[in-house]
Order: sequence, then structure tokens, then C-alpha cells
Amino acid sequence: MRSFCFLLLLILILPVVLFGQTPHVKTAYDKESNRSQVLANTLYLVNTPEQFIQLQLGGVIWGRQPLFPAEEVVLEFYSFGSAARYKDLKFRRLTVVLDGKEFQLGTLDYQSMSGEKAVKALPTVAKVGGKLNLERLTIHLAAEQIGLLGRGTRVELRIGDTAIPMDDIHLGILREFASYVMPPTDVMPAPGSGVEAIEPVLPQELTGAQLEPTLKWLRPRLEEFGSGPTWLGISRLVTKSFSGCTISYK
Repeated sequence: MRSFCFLLLLILILPVVLFGQTPHVKTAYDKESNRSQVLANTLYLVNTPEQFIQLQLGGVIWGRQPLFPAEEVVLEFYSFGSAARYKDLKFRRLTVVLDGKEFQLGTLDYQSMSGEKAVKALPTVAKVGGKLNLERLTIHLAAEQIGLLGRGTRVELRIGDTAIPMDDIHLGILREFASYVMPPTDVMPAPGSGVEAIEPVLPQELTGAQLEPTLKWLRPRLEEFGSGPTWLGISRLVTKSFSGCTISYK
């Protein structure tokens, strides 16, 4: 009986030891566009009867692994409260205090809703209640900025006059997300990583060709490799006009 209990305990413990903690970042690869969507777990930053704030980080990388910094990183704040706090432009400036140094990251875009729609969007863990206003604030950041935050030991986010210190759990998820959107040094593509080489040279029949046939060959390839997922507001590039050495997009 004791041997059976010990074996059962090993079965329960070994997956945790061998595979580590459950990842806090999810990826979804799209073969057609050869890009991966990266989404971190939602971070609950403020949870009081007066206000509830959550943070969401998402990004888009080329291929399955980050050989280059992410093409797109979006940081989203959701604030629930009885009053709208960030409607005025001066209260939508995002500042980061990183290990005692202050950095201005820009102004967040603003959307809001109230009433029943706001209540339906409220997570069950939130303490705030009553008549609610939901404010959604978003900002596009460079992957290098996320990497810089991930290297910090003391990080505080400030939106207007709201100061939000990030605890060890928040920083752990932030660093994990940064590892997905910033390539490690000296990285090489892994087998089956989804990294595909673009044709390095023109086909033989275009060697010495005039401009027009060369542009005709180039046009569909610009649209193919200039496309991306739309979930973060990245739309497909479609050439409106394509003549001479001028290209216009719509």
C-alpha cells in the first residue's frame, strides 16, 4: 500500500518538476501569413471597491519563434469604476517608473461604455460594484520597450494620477511575455519553426528585364509578405496603384 501511495505521489509531482510551471503566455500560429499571435494572461492590477484595473498584453511575431522583435505589441488597460477617470486627454498619459527612473511612453487611445455592457464585462474577481463605467485605454509599443520593462526589478505604471506598482507575479508574466516578443541572442530557427525564406533573387526569365515585367512579378509578393493578422488592427496591404517607382497603398 505504501509503495502504491509513493508511486501515485510521483505521478502527481513529476509533471510539475519536469515541465515547470504552467506558461502564462499563449501563442497561435497562422501558416498562411507565417505569423504568430502572442497573448499574455490578464493581469489584475487594482482591485478595490472603488476601482478595478486589469492589463492585457498582446503581440504579433513573424514565424513561430521570435527571430526578430515583434512587429506589433499592444498594451491594453481596462478600468471599471463609478466615475470615468481618464476621459480627459491629460489623464491618459502613460508613464513608467523603472528602477527609480521615469519614462514617458505616450498617450493612450480611449474608449468607454457604461451600464449593462460594463457590468457584463466585469470579471468575477472584481470587488467594485454598483453603477459602472468601463474605460478601455490602449497604446502600441515597440517590442524593445517591453524587453526593457522585463529587465526591471521595480516597475510602476502611471496613468494620469493613478499609480500602479507591479508585484512579483505581474513582473514574472511581463518577463515571460517579453521572452516571446524579443528574440534571444544568437538564436537560430528551430526545425518546423514556420520561418520561410523569401526568394532572394529574381527568376531567370526576369534577368535583364525591363521595369514593367519586373514590377508585375513583384506586386503579388509585396501583398503576400505585407499582410498580417487583423486582431490587433493590422490590415492587409493592397496596392492601389503600382507604376514606375511609385507604390500607393490603400
